[in-house]
Amino acid sequence: MMADPDQDGIDNIVTLTFPNIGDGVNPGSHTYAMDETHLTFIYARSDSALALDPRFEISKDHDHWNEVYHALEGATITVDDDGYGQDANGIGIDKVTVRMPMNDRERLFARLTVNVPSI
Repeated sequence: MMADPDQDGIDNIVTLTFPNIGDGVNPGSHTYAMDETHLTFIYARSDSALALDPRFEISKDHDHWNEVYHALEGATITVDDDGYGQDANGIGIDKVTVRMPMNDRERLFARLTVNVPSI
């Protein structure tokens, strides 16, 4: 799965999990905004990739990552089921919104990650 046969620079596992990255399902795969109090991150998540455990993580230093879950330090995660509709095969594409308080942090690193299966 870690191949890129269409040579768009995005591994298949990423395209499967976050479907509008590289396959044109929706314009823009994710958006983020940060103000003085919160980081807000919105992304598309394919129902077909839920077994890969897609999740949002934060770090203060790029070395130690923590999964953000609802209520962690006041975080909210909202899933709009099929919020981006369905792909050409009828598989739902959820809109996921993560809102994370900055809590006086000067900086905060964030990433989307999945569990890549062994082959």
